[in-house]
Amino acid sequence: MQSGYDAIVIGGGIIGCSVAWRLALSGRKVVLLERGRVGGEASSAAGGIFIPEAAPELSPDLLRFWDTSNQMYPSFVEEVRATTGEAFEFRVSGRLVVAFTDEDVVRLRERFEFQAPSGIRAEWLSGTDARAAEPSLSPDVQAAIFFPDHGLVDNPRLTHALGSALHRTGGDLVENCLVTGLLIREGQVTGVTTATGEVHGSIVVNCAGSWSGLVDSRAKQPVRPAKGQMLAVDRGSLPLNHLVAGPGGSAVPRADGRTLIGATIDDVGFDKDVIAGAIAGLFQRTARILPSLEQARFLDAWAGLRPMCPDHQPLIGADLEIDGLYWATGHFTMGILSAPATAKAITELVDSGRTALPIAGFSARRFASPTEAR
Repeated sequence: MQSGYDAIVIGGGIIGCSVAWRLALSGRKVVLLERGRVGGEASSAAGGIFIPEAAPELSPDLLRFWDTSNQMYPSFVEEVRATTGEAFEFRVSGRLVVAFTDEDVVRLRERFEFQAPSGIRAEWLSGTDARAAEPSLSPDVQAAIFFPDHGLVDNPRLTHALGSALHRTGGDLVENCLVTGLLIREGQVTGVTTATGEVHGSIVVNCAGSWSGLVDSRAKQPVRPAKGQMLAVDRGSLPLNHLVAGPGGSAVPRADGRTLIGATIDDVGFDKDVIAGAIAGLFQRTARILPSLEQARFLDAWAGLRPMCPDHQPLIGADLEIDGLYWATGHFTMGILSAPATAKAITELVDSGRTALPIAGFSARRFASPTEAR
């Protein structure tokens, strides 16, 4: 590791790796510092799905940001593959969201009506049509929404490939390197302190996920962990071509024959315990949607920590008080989806101080006191 850099990125998840790679592609000397192993936290624990969907409580800018990032993904993946030569699964599989009861159908129809006015492609299917598209669905399914543009990626492999892309582009990647604070002089960041010494650079991007609010008390933001529990089964000969979701459960079919089932949202701090009742409940609700899963072989269960802001929107942009410090964190359940757009936004902000992406509402300004906001 060199002594001085143009940019230091804290955190080696998918967001940090994407940001560091894009900054390196812009010609900067970049180092990424990861407290553990690249992709070792939420970026590997996630289901790896892209599901931008309109909802009445969702800000239009956040939906547009997700949808833009989803549209960026095919070229983003191709660029990673071309840079690294690494292979990993990426599919625009489409997603079925199903309803069982009359009340479920009413709620699902209301959900469907939000999509077209928001620019999200969706189709309404009868139960018969849904089962024709995905024969493994329960005969009790009465209706479904089909989202043709939703898809999935092998998120652990993609994150590792992004780390390799950074290295191949000339950046440095240092694992097992805990950042313990910021170096600040006269309101300008000048680097970071680590457990083994100082690293100097005039740009620092905090992509430390659930730990991003703990890096330095002088630059503290309200980001906290939200535990997500999941399990994996071997579906054997069960055919499953689409992402499938319904009341309380969802299934992610991977090309290697696994089906990922998830996920809980638990606001319990940094607790990563896997709770038997939570896992059993996830499985039972998902097996109601896909009854053949009852015969699947159990493989594993785990928990990850998603970074969550109080308003469930990401934190992206320049710090309000410390020049040269940027934030790219708090993506909650959409970190995998948001990686291409977040990396583009941060790189454009560093390059020119502006971006065309709709991130104004994701600024740290929303958490500032009235005095600080001025």
